[in-house]
Amino acid sequence: MKNIIKIALFLYVLGAIQGNTVQAQTPPQHQNGAKAQNMTPEQRVEKRTTYLTTKLALSTEQTAKVKEALTNFEKNRTPDKAALKKNKENLDQQMAGILDPEQMEKYKALQEERKEEIKKAMDEREKEKAKSGSTEEDKSGK
Repeated sequence: MKNIIKIALFLYVLGAIQGNTVQAQTPPQHQNGAKAQNMTPEQRVEKRTTYLTTKLALSTEQTAKVKEALTNFEKNRTPDKAALKKNKENLDQQMAGILDPEQMEKYKALQEERKEEIKKAMDEREKEKAKSGSTEEDKSGK
């Protein structure tokens, strides 16, 4: 009887560990459940506009201008890093003309937070790659 309980407990723990592993490997989703890469430019503009309206307490007029600036940003979006950087700088200049100084300060803080989140996610991916790489090397070496 003790052996059956031990086996059942072992299987339960094993199942819990596997469940956590699968959950940890699932890519992060955005609040609405869609990854940013899978969203249309219009969806990204709407999501970002809503986010900034909430976080920066934008007026109706500011919201319309921010949406226009984000739409232009998305239209000019390109995989080329130099062009993307220039496009981002243009967006930041437009935002500086739309937002008041306090809102601009918050906007810059939000950008920094996002950079940190991205850096943290990249670091975690690198750790996972290194961890899975060493595990595969251990398996092949045995």
